[in-house]
Amino acid sequence: MKSSRIIFAEIFLSKRLSFLKFFLLFVFKFFSFGTFSSQQKDPDYIKLTKISYTTVDINEAYRLLTVLEKKYPENGYILAERGGWQMYGDNDVNAALITLSKAIKLLPNDDNILTLRGVAFYRKGLVEKALEDQKAALMINPEPIQFYIKLGGYHYALGDYDSALSVFLKGVEKHPSQAEMYKEAFAAYAKLNNVNGAKDLFNRGILVKNLDAGFLRCYFGNFYMRLQMYKEASEQYQLAYDVPEPHMYADDYNSAAISFMKIGNLNKALSLISIACDKDPSKPEYFTNKADIAMNLKDYETVIASATKAIAADENNALAHMYMAIGYKWGRNDSAKAEWYENKANALDAASKK
Repeated sequence: MKSSRIIFAEIFLSKRLSFLKFFLLFVFKFFSFGTFSSQQKDPDYIKLTKISYTTVDINEAYRLLTVLEKKYPENGYILAERGGWQMYGDNDVNAALITLSKAIKLLPNDDNILTLRGVAFYRKGLVEKALEDQKAALMINPEPIQFYIKLGGYHYALGDYDSALSVFLKGVEKHPSQAEMYKEAFAAYAKLNNVNGAKDLFNRGILVKNLDAGFLRCYFGNFYMRLQMYKEASEQYQLAYDVPEPHMYADDYNSAAISFMKIGNLNKALSLISIACDKDPSKPEYFTNKADIAMNLKDYETVIASATKAIAADENNALAHMYMAIGYKWGRNDSAKAEWYENKANALDAASKK
């Protein structure tokens, strides 16, 4: 039997269906096995679970929900789906909490529904309750890597970095080949200013079979960036880059560029930030970073070109307008345009502070 799918939108997880534990068959005092299992093979239910909360298919999802709620009244899985759409579709956390709590009463040992309600509690600002739900989910099912990430993340949000680290390290033990777990542990180590602990974890991780070394090095580089240890960070990013097919995201190239800029290697920084911009041109901050690096190189045409793309991505980006002003003033000696962009930048900055 399958339980309701859960999507962790906050941490870019994909939708999945999980298997309900066999012992749940004995907890339904008022509902028969058929009541809770029959919807699993229903084409409408299957279609609903394949619709992502992040798509524009919200009307179709609600249509299917209405049909399914008539077919299977007071069904825990359908209630969980309704709660998920209330939270992600309607952004109605209060309604989601009510619905998901009803679902949990019917399916008290479903780790996915507990996790989903935990997300709702977190969005409501009730982090302690989110933590309780995620602890319960992890006790039921100690396998999913994201359960460790979310539980540790709740401790992290509460400022309890020791507990967060403890959870993340348990996740590393459970999933030693998953670089994502090391990333979370490194973040906690940074908050604790524990360089030796992070180094030890990295040295153990780099030896693990099937672990993506490129991602691990980037995550370790991010650790150094948090501590403003830019030379050490740049070394890790360089090692991640120096392979035939670097496993680096756009944000990794952005961080690498900043690390090289901080140590004064501006040409290397410009090269890396250009890759970040090419990989994800939707991020205005990549282009403003490129403009900043180019400005330090006194390459004002690149400053203008980069700021132009930043404005195309976000027309209300005050920093991009300021770089445009700098580019026109120092690169083209156009004081009129420089003044216009500077005034625009100041107006946008003032508006953002209201």
